[in-house]
Amino acid sequence: MLRPLLAEIPSDKAYGPGWTTDDVFAVIEQLYRAIGDCRGPVTLDLRHIAKTVPGVAPLLAKHILFEVLSHPSTGPNSQFSRPTDQTVRGADPLIGPGNSLYLRPLIRLDGKRAIVIDRSVAGPGMVEAVLSAVRGYEGADTFQGKVIGAGAEALIRLEFAQHGIAIHTGDYDTPKVHGECDIVIDEPGNLAFIESKAKALTRNAANGNDVDVLLSLAGSVVAAMEQSFGHEMQLRKHGELELYDKETRKVNHTLTWTGQTVNRIALSLYDFGFFQDHTAISKLMWPMLNARYGAIDPAIQDTFKGQFKKLNEKVLPKLTGHLQIWEELGFQGKDPFSFGNWFLSAPQLFGLLDGIQGPAEFFERLGFLRNLTYQSYNFHHQLKHALSLKAERDVRADAGRP
Repeated sequence: MLRPLLAEIPSDKAYGPGWTTDDVFAVIEQLYRAIGDCRGPVTLDLRHIAKTVPGVAPLLAKHILFEVLSHPSTGPNSQFSRPTDQTVRGADPLIGPGNSLYLRPLIRLDGKRAIVIDRSVAGPGMVEAVLSAVRGYEGADTFQGKVIGAGAEALIRLEFAQHGIAIHTGDYDTPKVHGECDIVIDEPGNLAFIESKAKALTRNAANGNDVDVLLSLAGSVVAAMEQSFGHEMQLRKHGELELYDKETRKVNHTLTWTGQTVNRIALSLYDFGFFQDHTAISKLMWPMLNARYGAIDPAIQDTFKGQFKKLNEKVLPKLTGHLQIWEELGFQGKDPFSFGNWFLSAPQLFGLLDGIQGPAEFFERLGFLRNLTYQSYNFHHQLKHALSLKAERDVRADAGRP
């Protein structure tokens, strides 16, 4: 994930005492060599690892291991002992109250050793630690808007290309509407509109703060669904969309409506937990459409007034407008959010694409999954079980059995 996400950063640009992103990647690769195939807690000698990173000076590698990838000496989850504990706004998330275990992969034991809880736990920490370190030097607004925004799209394009799936992107214009498609997969009989959002589930949202949960969802799945649903409605209404490059105005691809099966995918970088279940999207979207939001606490309302305004005055009214077109096209009484809507994280998309080569296999897998309802709110478990069912079905079909 990190290499495409940070593609906008020159690989030789130095931070802190002189480390570059290439240096960090080399250190991470050496860490994974040291962990190997071990599952569960692993104790690592960081000083020894620092001396063995190819192409990186030991002192620089040591700095990366201890200052970029490790929790402070006080350990993770500092001042966090109850489920209701939350981070303090503006406080350092690594040393202030709050659930910060996933922010770094390494937990120091002393000045020499550290523990990795498990490879699966360390993975998100590797990503978040490096992004946080670079963000601290680049500035949060510039980094999030210019680097991560472009990097997230590059990450998804690269992943689809590796699986032989052609994608299209571009702006379009229809009477009174200008749209921007992040990614479109256009194959005979099938369409997929994919909108990526770098918005993460904040620490306070993960801890259950209702305002933070709402605004995290509004800035990710709700905003992405509004955009992808809008693209579909404009295509259905006008029959054709010309996707063009905003710089050159050259048409890259023309979408033509032929009654295809449509999948709308909202894509986040990180997991949002049980919200990333396609049955949960319908349960989320309808109640939100009929409400307008604000905070009871005046201080919190003032802090998030810009985000509330965007949700209330832009995103939700646009969604209502798309639904009006849906009904004008003759779909009264049909739920547009019940099937073909997906909210996936980048790692979940990687799992979905495992073993797939070409768009036909991609849409076949989506079609199989969309007809199964688990409500376990665990995408990876559902995917594994669904693929086992499909494999069993295919074996029976090959054997001529029902």
